[in-house]
Amino acid sequence: MSNDLVKQLFEIDNCTFDAIKDETVDGRTVRVVSLHYDREAPKSCPKCGGKLYRHGSRTIKVLDTPMGGFPVVLHIVVNLGIQIAEQVT
Repeated sequence: MSNDLVKQLFEIDNCTFDAIKDETVDGRTVRVVSLHYDREAPKSCPKCGGKLYRHGSRTIKVLDTPMGGFPVVLHIVVNLGIQIAEQVT
């Protein structure tokens, strides 16, 4: 699935489709759509200019409208950037 199709279907920019599967959660079938965010974490804080470094990734879970009669959950994997310097002068 291309980035353009992800944007058209889910109105999310800069994400790439990874997989779609049905899972059972609390006895209900849920359709899980896995995406990953394509953009790199910024090298510095946009507010103060402090340096950032990667500190793993986080999966954001977003409930979406049903698809094919099943509730949909988007799992979006995002790489994190954590501030390590107060300010660069």
